[in-house]
Amino acid sequence: MNVVSPLKKSQEISPAVFAQFLALLAPEPEQAGEVYEELRQMLTKFFECRSVAFADDLTDEVFNRVMRRVSEGEVLTNIPGYCFSVARFIILEQARAPENKRVDFEALPPLAAPDNRNNETDDLRLACLRSCLSALTEENRGLFVEYSQDTKRTKIDVRQQMTLRLGVSRNALTNRMLRLRTKLEKCMTRCVKK
Repeated sequence: MNVVSPLKKSQEISPAVFAQFLALLAPEPEQAGEVYEELRQMLTKFFECRSVAFADDLTDEVFNRVMRRVSEGEVLTNIPGYCFSVARFIILEQARAPENKRVDFEALPPLAAPDNRNNETDDLRLACLRSCLSALTEENRGLFVEYSQDTKRTKIDVRQQMTLRLGVSRNALTNRMLRLRTKLEKCMTRCVKK
């Protein structure tokens, strides 16, 4: 599934700037590579723990911004701390983006459905839905199915249990499910058009 991150990508960083950045992390190239990978994993986890989509892309964006500052001559004494400051700023940017505006899940129209339905179309849509659901991680697939329960009372109870189990707020859970739904809709649209 080829989904584009909502964050505009920075310009690519040259190998020389990357080498300069690594030299700031540690004096030995091998050690610098290890520090870089460890910092990359921590930043990705930082984004994932906040249920931010495209954690890997956002981690790349953090590094691009920090490396650009280094190439501009900025003296950074605490690279990891500066990276996490940039990561927090990126999360704020994403929260303010118009496409991330909170929408009530129940107010959304149903997944795209053709007007003229027949058994062949239904079979195709069902196959596409299965394919798109299988593209999600097992955890996300289970959460999405659980979140989309039928009756209104069941929905409320299930979602309350989910927030307690996951240790997240109702808004965080809703936003995560909206992102998953958007991903599924795009996948379904592409699949049905094929």
